[in-house]
Amino acid sequence: EFFSLLDNNDQIVFSMDGISADTVGQYRVNFKYKDFVQNVKSMTRARKQYNLNVTWQFIPMRFNENEIHDAAKIALKADNA
Repeated sequence: EFFSLLDNNDQIVFSMDGISADTVGQYRVNFKYKDFVQNVKSMTRARKQYNLNVTWQFIPMRFNENEIHDAAKIALKADNA
């Protein structure tokens, strides 16, 4: 498994450009939102198991600025899972 190759000196960065496939699709071409959601779930399980450092990024733009608070809630939920 990928996460077993990492240690607590490594860092995983998740960049959320939106909280829906439609929003993210305005910025990223050929982005597979379902894969992103699955990766977040995998990371959430592995973070505690392997003591990993995880950072969430959200760059506000006109098309996603209305989702900032919801994105923060998603990140906090994943960090506390």
